[in-house]
Amino acid sequence: LSRDIPRDRDANAVPARIDKAIYNGSEVQYWLRLSETLLWKVRVPNSSTHQKRFSAGESVFVQWDAMDGVVLTE
Repeated sequence: LSRDIPRDRDANAVPARIDKAIYNGSEVQYWLRLSETLLWKVRVPNSSTHQKRFSAGESVFVQWDAMDGVVLTE
C-alpha cells in the first residue's frame, strides 16, 4: 500500500480508499473500497515501528509486481 502514485512500470496498481484498518498484533488488516460494490482485504505484516500505517478514509494505491499476479477462474 502506498499514498504515492506508483512509478514502477512493471507493477500493477489500483486506487482505493481505506474502509477499515484493524490492528491484529503481527499484522494490520485493511479493508479497501475499490468501488461502491467492491472490497478487497489486504494483510500487511507489522515488521517495524517505523512502518507506514493508514487510517479509515485515506486514499491509497494497492500495488503488486506483475509477475506475482494470478488469475483465478471458475
